[in-house]
Amino acid sequence: MDKLIIEDGTHKAWLLISNHDRQHAGNLGYVDEISKVYQYDNEVPYCRQLAESDLVLLRDKKQLIGVARIELIQIYEATKKLLRCPSCFKTKFNRRKNKKPTFHCYDCGHDFDIALEDTINCENRTANFGDTFIFTERAVSIEALKDAWLNKSKQLSMRPIDFSLIEATLLRNAPDVAKLLNQNQSFNYLKADGAYEDDRTVEYFPTGEDRRETVFRQIKERRGQSKFRNLLRQCYGDQCMISRLKLLDVLEAAHISPYRGTDDNHPDNGLLLRADLHTLFDLNLLGINPESLEVKFHPKILETGYQKLEGRKLRCSKHKPSQSALVSRWKQFLNRLNENS
Repeated sequence: MDKLIIEDGTHKAWLLISNHDRQHAGNLGYVDEISKVYQYDNEVPYCRQLAESDLVLLRDKKQLIGVARIELIQIYEATKKLLRCPSCFKTKFNRRKNKKPTFHCYDCGHDFDIALEDTINCENRTANFGDTFIFTERAVSIEALKDAWLNKSKQLSMRPIDFSLIEATLLRNAPDVAKLLNQNQSFNYLKADGAYEDDRTVEYFPTGEDRRETVFRQIKERRGQSKFRNLLRQCYGDQCMISRLKLLDVLEAAHISPYRGTDDNHPDNGLLLRADLHTLFDLNLLGINPESLEVKFHPKILETGYQKLEGRKLRCSKHKPSQSALVSRWKQFLNRLNENS
């Protein structure tokens, strides 16, 4: 998916173009579930500017598909398979439909039938949308989106635009998007001194809607798929592996390596954690040393009452989680520490 930043001082967002449309022959692409997640890596320009709470617009070559807000960005080490030009070893080439040889390289002009395969190490990132996605098919034309581009390069997959140029059209044709824009207002309530601002410009209106079933469903989903959770219970017992809490109602199945498919629901890739510890682990505010299995918290978390769990060893009994998965997550935790040092 091609991405775009939208920023007018109030809203910051990105336009994402569907997985198929952003592939070229040298890049084997990403696997996206368009309404849930977006995957990219550290080689994508602007990749570090995409942030949690950003607005995202998702499109293909023909239309705008939907709008969402990023709830969580996960970062993990991975490998990436590339196809390269056998002459210049670069990846900027495309498959030709009606000409032979099959490929043409834009960098050196070489034509060829067989590309070289290469595997590189990379830092993969996944932006999770949660349940925020809103369908907005054809709400804004492709031409209008292009007119709003601030960077006119055709090759960028992350592209800044002037959101003010499309906001009125988007809201007129997809009024539900206003809910996502209003969510952005709530991030401004916390002032720099830590006090909450009494903003009377946003009013609360009770809807009368009974959302308890939705809440219970979300809690159930948060606990993880039942089979995966039950496997972890069999391996580690019915208690939190860090706090030792034995209350099943708040115990959740946490993936060490982020979930990408059913293969990741292996018990070696899981931890049974108290709900708040699961959240901290997902945000890389809690790390587990892969050698000692000792728990370490980000300094700002220690200040909120988690000191008694600092240095506690993960409870594993005879079964132990994947060493390689823990190593990868530990590196992410250390990166988060370095970002704030």
